[in-house]
Amino acid sequence: MKLAAMRGVRASASRPQPRRAVAPRSGASWCRARAEPVARTERRRGLHPAAARADADTDTVTDNSIFDEMKQAAMKLHTKDQAASGGQEAKKRPEFVPTKEGYLRYLMDSREVFSTLEDIVKESDTLGALRDNGLERTSALDKDIAFLESEGWEPVGFEGDASPGAEYAAFLRKMSEENL
Repeated sequence: MKLAAMRGVRASASRPQPRRAVAPRSGASWCRARAEPVARTERRRGLHPAAARADADTDTVTDNSIFDEMKQAAMKLHTKDQAASGGQEAKKRPEFVPTKEGYLRYLMDSREVFSTLEDIVKESDTLGALRDNGLERTSALDKDIAFLESEGWEPVGFEGDASPGAEYAAFLRKMSEENL
């Protein structure tokens, strides 16, 4: 109070004012130039100003974009506990009990998917940078499966090609043929 009175300023005016959020300018001059203030609606929505402007200026995002699909999937998972309003009741999930057969199935499905990925990388010139990078998993999964079978675990298969690993491997193969 005394310091404010000595300066000739009222005490209420000497309180620090809340800082406004600012967005940096593009280019190298961002540190020398004064930043643009961010609109309150952009701050409230949690959007970066550049993203908000790009979202408003362009119509490049379609209804079939990956962002819309991810948003829809995320909204399906919301429960009333997570959202202040709306949502759906949380579903009771049965308690997960791991089994030997389930673990071996998981390993076999993983081997199918990783084998397909490695084959796609070997066949494609575009993905040449991903070859022999130490992330190959097929040989390690083969060792794990062989060890578990030597311990007496029975290999369990699915009816036909109905395994999730085979379905996803077929999807990966199809996508690689279309896009690479």
